[in-house]
Amino acid sequence: PKTTVDPEPTKPKTTPEPQPTQPKTTEDPQPTQPKTTPAPEPTQPPTTPQPLCQEGSKKPNKENCRKYFVCKGGQYVEDACVWPRDFDSVTLSCVWSGAKCA
Repeated sequence: PKTTVDPEPTKPKTTPEPQPTQPKTTEDPQPTQPKTTPAPEPTQPPTTPQPLCQEGSKKPNKENCRKYFVCKGGQYVEDACVWPRDFDSVTLSCVWSGAKCA
C-alpha cells in the first residue's frame, strides 16, 4: 500500500514591508569650510616721533653752571664741562670760570 502524505498546508507568501532608506551620500558628515587666511593689514610706515630738539643744540642746566644739556637722537641729555670750565648760557659753550651762568 502506498501511503500518501498530505503536503503541509501552504501559507500565503507575504512580502515584507519596505523599510524607509536614507539616500547614501558621499559627503562628510560635517561640511568643511574652505580654509582662508585673513587678508594682511595694510602696511603703515613706522611713525617716528618728531625730535624734541635739533641735533647738537645746547641749553644750560639752571641748577649747575658746569652742566648743560645737548641734543642727541632728538632728546636732550645732560653733559658737563671739564673742570675748571663752566657752561656759558650766552655763547652756549664751555668757558673758563666766570661764565655767565643761567
